Amino acid sequence: MILDNEVMFGDAAAYNAGVEIDLGSVRPGPGNPIKCFFTTLTTLTDCTAIAVLDAPHTVPDEALMTIGGVPAAGETIEFELPSDTQQFVILSLTAASAGTFTAGVVLPGVQTNT
Repeated sequence: MILDNEVMFGDAAAYNAGVEIDLGSVRPGPGNPIKCFFTTLTTLTDCTAIAVLDAPHTVPDEALMTIGGVPAAGETIEFELPSDTQQFVILSLTAASAGTFTAGVVLPGVQTNT
């Protein structure tokens, strides 16, 4: 997985952090989805879903998707944003009362271990 600090929603972010990124620099082109990941570092207590919102500015105004089945501590899920996602994307955890996570965009390309 190739990551860039500029397109991280959060690295060890607190459960109550409203985290956002600006997709301006990572648009893959028309018709190509934007691959993202979400890793739960410590249990997200009481969390029922991950809400993904998008907006043409830094204030969220449109629900893009809801991801149910929040991963257990130490687990990672991947999801794709549609190619027509607006410039700013915000992640919000529904009903979480504790925990930390890391999330971001997976940059296009191939990575191999040598």
